[in-house]
Amino acid sequence: MRLNGDTSPYLLPTDVDEINRLDIQHNIVRYVLRRSYLSPVRDFKRVLDVGCGTGIWSKEIARDHPKATVVGFDLVDVFFRTDAPPNCSFELGNLLEGLPYPNGRFDFVHQRLLWAGIPGSYWQEHVKELYRVTRPGGFLELADTDLQFHNVGDAGYRVNSILMECCSRKGLHLSTARQLDKLMRRAGFSDLQARLVEFPVGEWAGVSGRMMRTNLDEALRDLGKAAVAVGAVASESEYEQMLDTFWAECEEHRTIIYGYYFYGQRPQ
Repeated sequence: MRLNGDTSPYLLPTDVDEINRLDIQHNIVRYVLRRSYLSPVRDFKRVLDVGCGTGIWSKEIARDHPKATVVGFDLVDVFFRTDAPPNCSFELGNLLEGLPYPNGRFDFVHQRLLWAGIPGSYWQEHVKELYRVTRPGGFLELADTDLQFHNVGDAGYRVNSILMECCSRKGLHLSTARQLDKLMRRAGFSDLQARLVEFPVGEWAGVSGRMMRTNLDEALRDLGKAAVAVGAVASESEYEQMLDTFWAECEEHRTIIYGYYFYGQRPQ
């Protein structure tokens, strides 16, 4: 079952395997950060989770903060509602068409890992929209990755190049992840804070590295056809062999990938 079409900027398939991968991805982030978010926001009443995916973060926040109202917003209905707390709800919509909420509605707006869903040319307008729905004094937290592997060998350099090319063909700018604070500042947010988080990739790092390798392997193998289409490899079998070599290199070089976390406050 594939839910996103050819016109969607989302680079990966939205199928059952991807749904499972997104939940694993959440658990990896939670394991590394040891918390659900980094913003110093406290005692919030209304929370918006933009690009909520399966809704796992939304439900976690709703359970931890039973007096808050939590809304998860996403383009595709893959929300797992069965175990959602009563203070958690989900809504469908296309964030590229704006957010269907009044000005200043939310105390805390959260968005994580939407590198594959927002064209580079639209990011500034989108952050302005996030500013609009954040109440004065409220917080926005953005977290993303540039999807580039560090501490790599020859296969890793090829993987990085293929990822950049595939994303570029879709109008996705991976470098945006490193510049989110600039977009937030231009939109009007203040007191901006940044944190660079290292996510290890491979067995060498134990539980988190093993989980991250499994998670990324599923995503990368879905890009085989795209890698052939951009001329990066001659065939999908060559691409598969390159990935196998890459994972071996991760053990040798202790490969990592960066998460870029930014949060700021809408002025009172």
